[in-house]
Amino acid sequence: MIMKISDLMDDIQLDFDALNWAAVPAEDAISSRRVKSLVHESIAGNRGDVALLHKLARPWLVVACAALLCLSISLGTYAYRHILQGAEVIDEQNRHLTSSEPEGTYKICPNGQIPAYQEPQLPENRIITGTAVSNLIPNSILEVPAEGGSYPELILPNGDMALLTQESGEGWRLAAGSCVTVSYELYATEGNGTTLLLGHVKDGIIMESQLVKDAFSGEYTFTASEDGEYYLYLMGASSDYVAVEKVSVEVE
Repeated sequence: MIMKISDLMDDIQLDFDALNWAAVPAEDAISSRRVKSLVHESIAGNRGDVALLHKLARPWLVVACAALLCLSISLGTYAYRHILQGAEVIDEQNRHLTSSEPEGTYKICPNGQIPAYQEPQLPENRIITGTAVSNLIPNSILEVPAEGGSYPELILPNGDMALLTQESGEGWRLAAGSCVTVSYELYATEGNGTTLLLGHVKDGIIMESQLVKDAFSGEYTFTASEDGEYYLYLMGASSDYVAVEKVSVEVE
């Protein structure tokens, strides 16, 4: 027999005042177990078969638990897939982000109370100690050493820096007049376009930067102004992720 849940519930005329409270010892009168037992007895009296309710409820309970499990897994996957804490080397876990737009985050100020402005600070790192470029302070700094003469693929959120080094992790000791060229290729991304900053660091200080917009390949070249230790950087400057497919460094 097929019966609708709604019809079944309509047929159950449960009157709590009519429950057989006299059969319950006074000390157990508020026991949830006792109340449940009385309700089942009342339902059995009206329908003649408490097992019917159990039979109907069990599949729905299984379905509900499965749905909640799937939802929790989906939400966990969604959160993981759309949040980067800084520049990262591209691997199988974040590769899907090379063609997607990042999720925005917003901070709600209660009662319109806007927090006081705080000067940005350089993130903790072992190489950069200051900047000569106004307002150029990265949110995070990822050191990226060369691997067999080349560099890995990179993904750069807005304001996050990838700092290129030699395989040893050190910079380049350049004499004045040395010429350095950084060549790059980017993945095409969906969204509002791609903006990238390229530049160099000299003796721990962030120097000039070159802004590149909507150019999925190109070069950044500079000539060392004086002797010193130099590093090279790429920095996301777009609302979308900047995904770097190839990058190479040539020193003359």
